[in-house]
Amino acid sequence: MGIAAEYRWDSYLPAYLAKLGQGWSNSPEAKDLIWRSRSSGTPALLEELILAENSPADHRYYRALDFQTADLKNQTLKNLLAKGQNEDQVIILRQVAFDSKKTGCPTPQPGQSKAGEIADDRDFLEIVRKYQLKDQKERLLGLVYQEENRGLANQSAGLFAALYGMGEIEQAMKNPDETKAIAAIRKFGAVDTPDMANLLAKFWKNDQASTLSEPQPWKKLRAISPRQYSGNWPKQIRFLLTCSLSHRRS
Repeated sequence: MGIAAEYRWDSYLPAYLAKLGQGWSNSPEAKDLIWRSRSSGTPALLEELILAENSPADHRYYRALDFQTADLKNQTLKNLLAKGQNEDQVIILRQVAFDSKKTGCPTPQPGQSKAGEIADDRDFLEIVRKYQLKDQKERLLGLVYQEENRGLANQSAGLFAALYGMGEIEQAMKNPDETKAIAAIRKFGAVDTPDMANLLAKFWKNDQASTLSEPQPWKKLRAISPRQYSGNWPKQIRFLLTCSLSHRRS
């Protein structure tokens, strides 16, 4: 078969497998044929092979799903997410055709139990970003405040801002605990967005702030050059803060 089955997969493939009988899954030739087939029954056959293989060799069957219709592909991936091995979760969640803006998109919904089981932090961030998951706040904050990997912390801070907005970040920067407030300013200050630049500028620009209502960490920080805290911040934010500082001193 192969090229000869083009446009005839739905009739040729079942006939071929029926001829082989129940032992088709033990035939390398049959597996190869299913791998390149395009019948409406192919996704279910690929699912069967993936579950039976349970090894890195099944990755090619996952890739073969990209050549099937989107609805059948997503339904198969949803089935595999429920039945498959944990080590395949990231592969499945990456491969799903998911559009958060499209209503009724037939995709698996990875909840906390799924995303939380992803061991690799970069894979975790990728899945949380793709599916806009908001049930992973504690792990995300842990990645923001960790000191071992600055790049990972910066990515996590940017994702946190995108998911939860500036309100929660501003509250963290207003924490009465001075150490925690400064940590929030230092960590989230690496987010290179106009909203973050404007928020940080408030620390040094707001000369009208009430001395009674302004949080103590902000009072202390406004009395110090922002350069002490901005070494890892984007150029846009460092420039804005420098301008704010110059304005304050003029």
